[in-house]
Amino acid sequence: MLAISRAIFLLVHFEFVMLHTPSGGDVSLNIREISSIRQIDKTEQHVHKDARCLIVMTNGKFVGVVETCIEVIRAIAALERRDGGIGDVK
Repeated sequence: MLAISRAIFLLVHFEFVMLHTPSGGDVSLNIREISSIRQIDKTEQHVHKDARCLIVMTNGKFVGVVETCIEVIRAIAALERRDGGIGDVK
């Protein structure tokens, strides 16, 4: 009896967008793990005062960045266009 084996290859592809924290650090976020993006209301006290956009990750964590939400969306769209994905934000 001839044994036949098959190899299954799983290609995992990560796309990271580089953004900046209010404290001056860099943060790389996997764009496939972003759940939602929203503009910060300056009356919100649970977010750093210099953060301009709040990113909610699929694990429930919040990331405040100094970029505007439009800048974040454009950066994500640029990654998707580069890799043949969808979206064109103007």
